[in-house]
Amino acid sequence: MRARYLIEAFALAAVAFAVDLTDRGDPGLLDAAVNPYLLAALAIAAWRGWLPGYAALAAGAALAYAGLAIVPAAPAASDPLAHPRLPALAVTAAMGVLVFGLIHFAWHRWVRRLQREAAELGREREVAERQRTGLLAAASELERQVSGQRDSLAYLHSRWRELSSANVAETLRVVLDTVSELTGAERCSLWQFDAGAGDLVVRATAGWNADEPAERRLPVNGSIEGWALRNDRLFSAKHLTRYDTLRRADRGAVVYAAPLRAGARAWGVIDVERLPFERFNAHTEHLLLLAAAVAAAPLEQAIAYESDLEPADLSAYTGYPLFAHLDRVLRAEVAARAAGGGTLSVILIQIVNYHRLVSDAGAEHGDRVIEAVFRAAREIAAGAARCFHYKHDGQLAVVCPGLDFDGATLLALDLLSRAAEPSPPDGAGRALPELAVGYSSLARGVDDADALLRMAENLLAMQHRERSAGNVARTRAAGSGVAG
Repeated sequence: MRARYLIEAFALAAVAFAVDLTDRGDPGLLDAAVNPYLLAALAIAAWRGWLPGYAALAAGAALAYAGLAIVPAAPAASDPLAHPRLPALAVTAAMGVLVFGLIHFAWHRWVRRLQREAAELGREREVAERQRTGLLAAASELERQVSGQRDSLAYLHSRWRELSSANVAETLRVVLDTVSELTGAERCSLWQFDAGAGDLVVRATAGWNADEPAERRLPVNGSIEGWALRNDRLFSAKHLTRYDTLRRADRGAVVYAAPLRAGARAWGVIDVERLPFERFNAHTEHLLLLAAAVAAAPLEQAIAYESDLEPADLSAYTGYPLFAHLDRVLRAEVAARAAGGGTLSVILIQIVNYHRLVSDAGAEHGDRVIEAVFRAAREIAAGAARCFHYKHDGQLAVVCPGLDFDGATLLALDLLSRAAEPSPPDGAGRALPELAVGYSSLARGVDDADALLRMAENLLAMQHRERSAGNVARTRAAGSGVAG
């Protein structure tokens, strides 16, 4: 029993004693209709239980007895111990405290049961709310899957042209962006197999912090990524419940790991490391495998393209390949199209005022203009473009696999209109570059690399002559106006 309960019992007994002191002609107020000592004991018993009730009753009796010595009763008062009502009051008090105490405990148990039931209902409500939220998310995900089938295919088709890049780093970036978009991954990465070291090294990441102390190399034996690579099989976090070897290798960072191939050769692994719970399903696994399959051929082409490059083939100023490498690439591409079919276009670009731009603003400005023209060509071609320097300064070449003559025409027109915009492509605020464009595509009679380049050069020369004739006509007209 708590000490506070005893203090409360004594306090009520003291209040009853104070009432008793108001009438010394009836010590203990035994003749009163309602005895304050009995009332105090019953009240504390109903409030705190029968033990504090008996404590209040005993304290009241002690105070009443002590009060006879401290404050004598009136002469006419009878002896309280010989009062005829005292036995009945004592029995009533003892029984009343017991009954009220039992009522208190019954009420207390009932309140606690209601509290437990309320808490249980609260927990059940929270669980039901979580289940409702999960079911709504799952229903939304199912609806997204059904309605997004066509959108996913359209998105993959649009990204295919960007995947057809000659740059491995750019190809990997597009692969990672595609995985993030299709699966909803908030954090993912690409790991390349390093055969020399016998481990996996990270090549591209999304959602990683720049200063994050994440592992940059992983062993092929003893890692989830290595298991996916060795077995050429998708890893899912649900496999951890079935395979002890995977549980031992798990570092708690991988939701999905999909093998990534470059053509028919195992290249590395795609990691999905953080994913919304509702996206953890078979549909997401299918999209991840589809993205890996779509990336295999473009990645093989980009690796083959970069492996054929030598330092002497690259411009020391812009980093783009020179004409010698263009000739080799174009011959290989034409031979591949001749064997397997397909379209191929070449666009030649001449910056007509290149030398004036360089003389006015310096060689670095000329390099920025070249990079801006290449960037514009890649954007217009949606990434499916390989850029080269051509034979002379200010002459550029863009090879577009999968683009026919009509597509090359549209690309050339878009490039000319882009160059004529008020803001120059290099963003330097200087003179606008003036472009002349020639193009050609594989067709009957134009079926080898030399014929492709000759046709494009002829169109480029024709456009250059037309531009020069227009400039002469404008000059003569201006001279006539001055003479008049």
